[in-house]
Amino acid sequence: PRFKHILIHLETLLFNSSIMGSNASNVSYGPPVVMGGEDIMSKKAYGTSSIPIQQNLRWGCDSKLANRICNFNRHYAEHSGYWTQDSKFLREESSDSGEITF
Repeated sequence: PRFKHILIHLETLLFNSSIMGSNASNVSYGPPVVMGGEDIMSKKAYGTSSIPIQQNLRWGCDSKLANRICNFNRHYAEHSGYWTQDSKFLREESSDSGEITF
């Protein structure tokens, strides 16, 4: 089991390396994905954005964490389960809330 787990990670790394290697600019995905150049993530006035994120976020989300994810991050987001454990999302929303547009 452990060997299989390591092997899967290795295969994923190799796959990602082959996609993100010298042919990264040739990779494309269907709509609604819009591909952009590296300049999108270039340093701006506030990390990779010209302005910081808003402070009063819905569902009690941590604005410092959101700022780090949105403006000072290139690879990952919040930890697994954040929206179910650390935010008020599940306590404030239900099927009675109707459709939520983000």
